Amino acid sequence: MRYENAEDLKRQLVKMKKEDIRSISPEDVIDIQDIKIDKRLPPQKRILSLLEQVPNPYAYKVGETVVKVSFSGNGRTLQDCMEDYLKVDMLYPM
Repeated sequence: MRYENAEDLKRQLVKMKKEDIRSISPEDVIDIQDIKIDKRLPPQKRILSLLEQVPNPYAYKVGETVVKVSFSGNGRTLQDCMEDYLKVDMLYPM
């Protein structure tokens, strides 16, 4: 992903976030297993590293399946949701 400045980056991210998953070809996205992030880097540099490696940070490929990442905006993290799911699953196993 290339950008000229912060405003250009923001515009590109908004555009990619709105992209319909049905219009994304598996050939146009990177397999999530091919993304390498150095966890020793500070968060800002890890984000930049991700943006340099992927054409669209909202879309990845897992095998041949395209997956789009989105967030609900309710302030809950993925970890919060997973912990709640596991608590319910442990209380009410199928």
